[in-house]
Formats: sequence, C-alpha cells, structure tokens
Amino acid sequence: MPISQQDLHNLFNFDPKTGLLTWKVSPGIQSHVCIGDIAGSMSGDGYWQIKIKGRVYKAHRLAWLFVHGVMPPMIDHINGIRSDNRMGNLRACDLFSNMWNMKRSVRNKSGVKGVSWNSQISKWKAQITIRKKCIHLGYYEDLELASLVASEAREKLHNNFTRHD
Repeated sequence: MPISQQDLHNLFNFDPKTGLLTWKVSPGIQSHVCIGDIAGSMSGDGYWQIKIKGRVYKAHRLAWLFVHGVMPPMIDHINGIRSDNRMGNLRACDLFSNMWNMKRSVRNKSGVKGVSWNSQISKWKAQITIRKKCIHLGYYEDLELASLVASEAREKLHNNFTRHD
C-alpha cells in the first residue's frame, strides 16, 4: 500500500524553505534516529532518500506528497540539484519536460548542448529533441552560430524547462 499524505503528516515535519523532512516520531526500536532528526540520507545518485517501513522513497517525492497530497508522474528539480528539495525548486512534470531540464551530457564534445561536429562535411550540426522527435536545425561553419540557433530553439520549444548548460 502506497504511503499517504496523512502517513507523512504523522511521521514528519516538513520545512518548505529548506526542503528538509524531520522525524516527528522515532521510526523504531532498532533505529538510531531521534525525534527532530533530519530524515534520510544521500543516495549514490545524489538524491536525498528516506526509508519508511522497509521501503525507500525519494525525499522530493515525499515532500511533494506532504504539501500537495498527490504524487505526479515525475518531479523536476528546477536548478538541477537533486538534493535540493525546497518547495520552490520542485515542479510536477512529465518525462520529456524533465529531460529538457537535464545538464549537457558528459559525452558532448562541442561543449554546447544540441550541437555536434559533423566530420563528413566539416560543419557544426544543431539539433533539438521534442517528444522523441529529433528536429534538425541546420549545419553551421561557426560554433557560436550553431549554439545560438540551438539555444533559441530550446527557448521556444522547451518553455520554462529550458536548460542551456
């Protein structure tokens, strides 16, 4: 049975300005946790996580449920910092919007999101992806121009989920 907003209100206090959930009650006899302690720990992938009755939850999802009473399909960290669960940094989204707000891939060699080098024609290729569809924005001799074109397309098509870095 999934956790409810009422369960969260019984177990935790939540500060929307800091994004921290703190224990209202001791979670168990075997626990080293005290009332008032910050709940959870950092996971290997940078998210704050909390174990409740044997199940591990991402803290940003619990924070959203605590405040809004519902659990959307996805929750985006606006600033891209996975451990920053302040309510002002969280927003409901779908998979595609969440992906638009991702940082540039570490495999990106141009240093510019949406721009890659085409060695066959010796030009920079600009492109953007919208809902699994790759949109070709053209080939450019100048990296700055290709970057500008990709940036403008993101601004227009990704709306408030635009991320350029």
